[in-house]
Amino acid sequence: MNNLLKRILCTAMVCALCLSFAACASGEVLATVNGQKITRADFDTEMANTLSYYGLSDDTLDDYMGEDEANAYRDSVLDALITQELMRQKATELGYYDLSEEESADIQTSVDEYISSVKEYLRSEVEAEAESDASIDVDKELDSRYMQFMQEQGFTQQSLYDIYMEDYVLNKVYDHFMEGCVVTEKDYENYYNELLTEQQDLALSDPDSALMNYLYGANAVDVYIPENAKEEVKTVQHILIALPDEISEEASSLESDGDSDGAEQKREEGREQVKAEAEAVLARVQAGEDWDALMAECSADYTEGSDNRFEVYDGAGYVQEFVDGALALQNVGDVSGLIASQYGWHIIKFVEETKTGQIPYADVKDSIVSAADSALQTEFWSNLLDEWLSEAEVTRTSFLTDSDADASDDAQSTEETSEDAVG
Repeated sequence: MNNLLKRILCTAMVCALCLSFAACASGEVLATVNGQKITRADFDTEMANTLSYYGLSDDTLDDYMGEDEANAYRDSVLDALITQELMRQKATELGYYDLSEEESADIQTSVDEYISSVKEYLRSEVEAEAESDASIDVDKELDSRYMQFMQEQGFTQQSLYDIYMEDYVLNKVYDHFMEGCVVTEKDYENYYNELLTEQQDLALSDPDSALMNYLYGANAVDVYIPENAKEEVKTVQHILIALPDEISEEASSLESDGDSDGAEQKREEGREQVKAEAEAVLARVQAGEDWDALMAECSADYTEGSDNRFEVYDGAGYVQEFVDGALALQNVGDVSGLIASQYGWHIIKFVEETKTGQIPYADVKDSIVSAADSALQTEFWSNLLDEWLSEAEVTRTSFLTDSDADASDDAQSTEETSEDAVG
């Protein structure tokens, strides 16, 4: 289900709650944008939309985040509503709500596809029940459940169309203004150089943090590998003699049922069944047969067209036996003995020492282009929103006290939360 459909369902789930609020509460004005009101009801609906994905509500938010952070989050949601209203007003100025027949037809097609997906899901439920209850008339029951679904969610054909239309128009506004964001080759080179300086400086001032950023993907793009990576990371390949499929499946089933001891016993049986095969492959490796050819022939974890290499370090996410076996190898070219794991037997070869220092621009250009496009487009959009806000007449309440505001530097910004407005 895409983000819009999730949003539709979230919106529907809170409709009934919104209707139950007292008229004075629902009509309370929290912000105005060029005279257009954003009410408490608008805010409550948006809060429910954003929080329901995490199983939270406005009532439980303070306990989950703490009062100050929760209020900062509420402010960010109100910021997003202000942004959405600015975008609606831009859409009106641009005439985007005056849809062509083709646009209206496309939106209606999206609505029809959503309804079809709902009916398909409901039909699968009804047909499953009908398998054990022959008295169920599938088509009749499907119609009944579909009508019940629409009533419970507060949907009509028109309300669904309006939701999809709003999403289409706001995306069109975003696309229109983002045409002004042009990223050049010089921008990409500057972005690379900024990352390089940042990562080099950190490697000098805090080598451990630099290493952690490199190992755990904290850098936007890795353009510099710190020197201490050479000691902590080994690039290896392996030949896996895997457990028989039926043994592996039985062990997984036992583990799912909570029987870890039984699962390990079953895997030990499997390892014994394939141990002779593993020993034979190890003997061929030790006799000097071509490693790459043996990987292709014997390894259950071999992928054609891949280099089949693994960067291994503590915490890399591989099974610990594999990590320990790899890190125990001292010199490039060293090969382990048989290493037992839940997957079978591994024969591991240390194939390359980690190369440290600057990674050439050409080697990471594709990643730089992707990251720079995202970063610079975000900056462009943020600056554009700031410009719109400075030109608009905006009044708003704040959920933060002055002291709260000083402590909320990490609260989501208008730019971050405004992504909901553009899908």
